[in-house]
Amino acid sequence: MGHADQPTVDRCAKDLGDESVTAEIHRFRVLTQEGDRIEARIIELEKAFGDVQALKLGSIRRMEMADVMVRLEEHRTGMMDYRELWPDVVCGRST
Repeated sequence: MGHADQPTVDRCAKDLGDESVTAEIHRFRVLTQEGDRIEARIIELEKAFGDVQALKLGSIRRMEMADVMVRLEEHRTGMMDYRELWPDVVCGRST
């Protein structure tokens, strides 16, 4: 996780005797590790997102081939006609 000069940096920071420098170096290293972890997770999520998008595209193509939108619209139009003719039945009201 560290770089080749990490032991030298640690020795120099210790020699300075300034605890705030040591703390800041530690904070930097922790944040670097967290950034690396987040970057790896983003790469994972981008791949998963790509997989989902590819599956959606396949689904869209199959629906297009089956004329799903046309069939749904025809069914919806038929349902509207039914609702207009018998609104009490559709709404559950008894006459």
